[in-house]
Amino acid sequence: MSTIHSVSSAVTGRLANVQPLLIDGKFCPASDATTCDVFDPSSGQVVSTAAMATKDDTLAAIRAARRSFDAGVWTGLTPAARGKILWRIGDLIEEHADEIAELEMIDAGKLFASARHGEIPFAADCFRYYAGWCTKIEGVTKDLSTIPDQDFHIY
Repeated sequence: MSTIHSVSSAVTGRLANVQPLLIDGKFCPASDATTCDVFDPSSGQVVSTAAMATKDDTLAAIRAARRSFDAGVWTGLTPAARGKILWRIGDLIEEHADEIAELEMIDAGKLFASARHGEIPFAADCFRYYAGWCTKIEGVTKDLSTIPDQDFHIY
């Protein structure tokens, strides 16, 4: 028996807009305004439009990342503060799991249940796992809770 999952109005509304680039903490169109269609691989239908980064956009993103790194935006935080941020990302993934699963369903042609009950909770768990390691340094590998019958390794 199969179940059809309809996409929420929150997701369809978001996809109706051109998906911007994120450069230096700001959403923006491509510098030359070029866009590309985004297709649902399960149907071949266009589901959204995205900004198409140019070489200049890419270089601007690289420069912004370098400035942030050099300024210590992340590395200047205490390990505990970094852990709190990563844990919060896990919480946000969990809070928005249905929407994220719908987006994954559309973007990758996945079954909703596979994304919602497998990959999305696993992603939240990964952020929480690494949140705990921000205050620890060891030279060992650890096993995470995984999707049954799948292998994942953490280094």
